[in-house]
Amino acid sequence: MSRAALVVIDVQESFRQRPIWAYASNPGIVGQVGRLVDAARGRGDLVVWVLHAEPGSGGVFDPAGGHVRLIEGLAAAPGCFGRPPG
Repeated sequence: MSRAALVVIDVQESFRQRPIWAYASNPGIVGQVGRLVDAARGRGDLVVWVLHAEPGSGGVFDPAGGHVRLIEGLAAAPGCFGRPPG
């Protein structure tokens, strides 16, 4: 069993909803993060997903809007557990 962990922070759909996404984004982010996650899982490392949330804000980081989720193309491992945003 590995004692390492990969922590993936803020790779979420909320950011793609912001107007600045087109200028500040990394178009290859899904593939790059996906390769890191696959390698970590292959070694038996823990993968931790951290999503930014602003409950009640009414903005793109409000979980009620549906954008506080992993960016399309990435997925948590089946059977993983955690605390939902909000």
